Amino acid sequence: MQLIHVGGVVCVAMVIACGSSSNSDPDAAAPLCGNGQINPGEECDDGNNSDADDCTNECLIACGDGVVGPAEQCDTAIAAGMPGSCPTECADTDVCTSDRLVGMDCQQACENPVITDFVDGDSCCPAVVDNFAFNDLDCAPVCGNGLVEMGETCDTAISAGEVGACPSDCADTEACTVDELIVPPDVVVGDGACRAYCAYSEFTSVADGDGCCPAGADYTTDDDCVGNRTNGTTTCGNGVRNGGLGELCDTAIAAGMPGACPTSCMNADPCVNSLLLSGGTCKAKCYEWDTNYPQNDDMCCPIFYGGNNRNDNDCTSSCGTPAEECTTPGVGTCDADCRVVRTAFRATTITMQDPHIYWDLGSGNCADLTSVVNSSTIPDAIRQDVDGDGWADLVWIHMFKPLDQSQPTNAYELLFGKCKPGDALTANCEGDPNVERLVTTATNMDTGACLDILAGTVTASYGTPPVVPMGPCFVSGVFNQDIALGSLVVPLQEGYVAAAYVGDPSDGLMQGMVRGFVTEAAALATVLPKTVPILGGLRLYDILAGGITPGSCTIGGTDPIGDDRDLGPDGVTMGWYFYVNFTANTVPFVDKPTASE
Repeated sequence: MQLIHVGGVVCVAMVIACGSSSNSDPDAAAPLCGNGQINPGEECDDGNNSDADDCTNECLIACGDGVVGPAEQCDTAIAAGMPGSCPTECADTDVCTSDRLVGMDCQQACENPVITDFVDGDSCCPAVVDNFAFNDLDCAPVCGNGLVEMGETCDTAISAGEVGACPSDCADTEACTVDELIVPPDVVVGDGACRAYCAYSEFTSVADGDGCCPAGADYTTDDDCVGNRTNGTTTCGNGVRNGGLGELCDTAIAAGMPGACPTSCMNADPCVNSLLLSGGTCKAKCYEWDTNYPQNDDMCCPIFYGGNNRNDNDCTSSCGTPAEECTTPGVGTCDADCRVVRTAFRATTITMQDPHIYWDLGSGNCADLTSVVNSSTIPDAIRQDVDGDGWADLVWIHMFKPLDQSQPTNAYELLFGKCKPGDALTANCEGDPNVERLVTTATNMDTGACLDILAGTVTASYGTPPVVPMGPCFVSGVFNQDIALGSLVVPLQEGYVAAAYVGDPSDGLMQGMVRGFVTEAAALATVLPKTVPILGGLRLYDILAGGITPGSCTIGGTDPIGDDRDLGPDGVTMGWYFYVNFTANTVPFVDKPTASE
């Protein structure tokens, strides 16, 4: 039996219309408690003598009576902070639990399950196997595990000569540099060795025969400089570069002219270091060397030295990581980050076609809100950022990796990602690595319907049937997964996504359709978020014809609400087939790898 709350009164959605009343004498109301009808003085009547449900044996609504009853988790009338009060938030002090408030009214409760998945940026390092920084950036790096992780420059378990091996000697062939092996102090015993690196600075000592003419020296103080100390002659400063006498430049040549000596050194490549050696002498030069280890915030991703997005925050590259999807960066459909090239389509319109959505107004009337949802609620959610998180509230991204309409199949994903709000709907979008996505295969068809309407599953009286995608088009593989309509999550079984391509290569999708089945049990368990206008807090079941008891109220006081339920794919289970149409346009897209990758 279903209890429907209308204006503080609970109506029994059985044989009487919501808002009806008994003609019994008020003085006889009490003995009639339990007859299954709402009589004067009663708030509810469920027709049984059990106190272990929503309606007490006194025909009063149990929720809100100040007592936690057998069928309740809490009671809304108990003051906050007192035993039995209903929680309003569930945050605990443990960063490794997912804190969520479930249920509604007197069924509210906190769930704090332990986090076991690797998720970057959630402040939790799960207590599971392989919980080190390469897998989750909230974890600490582990020196000696054979991986160069965030905060490390190398790893001691990598063999000498291999990418990522720790240096043991920093000697170069340049006489005018000081070559140092830097091993920072340990934070954890032994981890300093995995942060070792080579550093180079200018050699400034004046000494004969070491091969270096340091800045400020000349042939009179250092015989490595240009000139003859014995006869007191030098060609340095005569305005001509005498290469045969060891000059690299001449100090008398004007800056910018051929043969002029450098006075400063800088390379536009952030991965190349430059150092001025022998400044002010005719052996002045710029010494350059590559950054050959990962280091955060230096604007360099040393990709040829093992730099990637798991060990250097300057890197986008997935090359050499579990997120690597291809091994020929920059060739064909393999992008520079070793990821398959993606084509992304952002949904620009989303339209509920079947079933329709109703709101029980009470007094025997129901309003069909479907046109309002399609003309206002959904379009606003696609464009607006009501929750203030910086992203549009309703985002569907249809992603192909890669898109090749000439092939029989393409890898396809439906993401509930992140796109900037606004009317243009062409802003950059990105995938959210922490939100589950639909991962399947798209089958391409040149002609015919890619996804059709199942017989007997749409209501003709709604007027406009769902649009069927016709070839050239694609259809996804079957799935059983939640589909997000903004803050409402619809649990679909036997779901499919299909759409017609616009052009080849396609720059848009039209005639898009999502088709799937929602069981009665799933509709009963799905509660609309309280942020949803008008319908917030109701169950999905409560706004669908057939959930609202057939005939219990009418549309505009004329046509009675019927039963819009369908028979499910198993031929036994009752529920509703959902048909949602959409269109989409291509958008610039960044798909960040997940932590688990």
